[in-house]
Amino acid sequence: MKRSVGNFMELKKHIQLLLASVRIETMDRMMDSISFSFLTIGTLVRVAISVIFFQALYGVSGSIAGWGINELYILLGTWFVIDGLSWATYTRGFQSRAPRMIENGDLDRFLVLPVNTKLFLSYRYIDIIFTTPSIVAGILIFLWGATHMTGEIHVFTYILFLILAIWIHYSVSVILGAINFYHILEMPMYLRNSIMRLGQYPVSIYHGAVKLIFSFVVPLAFMFSVPADVFINGADLRQWGVMIGVGVVFHLFSSFLWNNGLKRYESANG
Repeated sequence: MKRSVGNFMELKKHIQLLLASVRIETMDRMMDSISFSFLTIGTLVRVAISVIFFQALYGVSGSIAGWGINELYILLGTWFVIDGLSWATYTRGFQSRAPRMIENGDLDRFLVLPVNTKLFLSYRYIDIIFTTPSIVAGILIFLWGATHMTGEIHVFTYILFLILAIWIHYSVSVILGAINFYHILEMPMYLRNSIMRLGQYPVSIYHGAVKLIFSFVVPLAFMFSVPADVFINGADLRQWGVMIGVGVVFHLFSSFLWNNGLKRYESANG
């Protein structure tokens, strides 16, 4: 009973902190409309470059590794939506702020709070306005590809796989942040962006060891290609099992790496 009450109180604290974080970051963005305008323009340019690149590529070849242009738009839209949602919530905490906090010892001020540090970092720098253009652009690209599909589509299954993909994406983000407890990464955002950008391409274009790496070491396939493929072709029990299994493995590994890293950090700075 006491444990249930304690869990409820912690959840209540997180909800209060989440609402406070949303309010603070939203007010900051609204006070800097020029910055938001430039971010919007930058997002539109980034989306346009991706679309023009793939249009040119498909102008030479009718398909890429079995993916038609509309199927590719579904994948590209999925990528932009997941990327935008991650930037709106946990990416800024784990890739932008956590490495510098660990290096400078500023993480101490988070550790003294009576809440779960990892969960708090997941939403402390929440910024919905910042990523709205990316999310909207992703949805529009996805809808463009989906409305031009001629076969059966699997919307409900896609949504469930999208949730699982975000779960895996979150775990990978925690891992990239936790690595800094063991070795401070130079330019962590560059590393993160370089890895994630490869998810715009169908994983089937890779072969051998590279495909294995992008499936199970850095699970780009399960974060982006698999949900898009499921929307088009549906999913069987094996695909469900593998997707959930990958999610569980990366969740457990990220939790271990983070919790063990916190112990190292405390012992080094305590």
